[in-house]
Amino acid sequence: MPARLGRGSRTEVLPNEGFAVGQRVLPAGDGGESGGREQRVEVYDIETAPALEQLETRSVDVVVGVEYDPLPVPRRPHIDRRDLLREDMLLTLHPAHPALAQGGPVSLADLKNAHWATGHRGTGLDALVRNRCNLLGGYEPDVRHRSNAGYVMGAIVASGLAVSLLPILFTVTQPQITARPVAEERLQRTIFTAVRSSSDTPAVHAVRAALRDTARAISTEHAHIDVVG
Repeated sequence: MPARLGRGSRTEVLPNEGFAVGQRVLPAGDGGESGGREQRVEVYDIETAPALEQLETRSVDVVVGVEYDPLPVPRRPHIDRRDLLREDMLLTLHPAHPALAQGGPVSLADLKNAHWATGHRGTGLDALVRNRCNLLGGYEPDVRHRSNAGYVMGAIVASGLAVSLLPILFTVTQPQITARPVAEERLQRTIFTAVRSSSDTPAVHAVRAALRDTARAISTEHAHIDVVG
């Protein structure tokens, strides 16, 4: 989530899939001049890697990034990264999918003939699905549907058109789909903030503090999501 912050302005960017904290970073205004009316906010939906590149070039000031295990986001020498949350990535299926018949975790190997939905090519989610299906399931997934929008992915899974891997923070809001752990291993992702190491402004500190507070609130609401920052 990059943020361009000067007096009376702020630019924010949330990478692919977004992050619920972005909805809660904005200051609560009272409608008066002191209620944030001079604030200017721009939100972009881009992938973590290009967002970090924009951070280095000073196009933005704060990034909310997503890192999927076991696919690390490269660390950069002049970027200060602080992890916020860790959450499970779950297999999501139509409630009547035959792989759910046994109950409990679902094996990736059992979904060899399934149609898959994932992010667009080059996204972290697409890399995760392909990596885990190949290494744990022993096959290249048959990806039939692509979107970077969580609600679209949820609709595709709910329609029975495909299965997918989605974060638990999203699945708890989607009662029309069934989410199960991956049988082969626990899959997780980390949500983090990043700023330039040289950034030391009140505005940057305020955004990071708001994100940290919201991460803690999310963890309190959902016991299965861990605060790490």
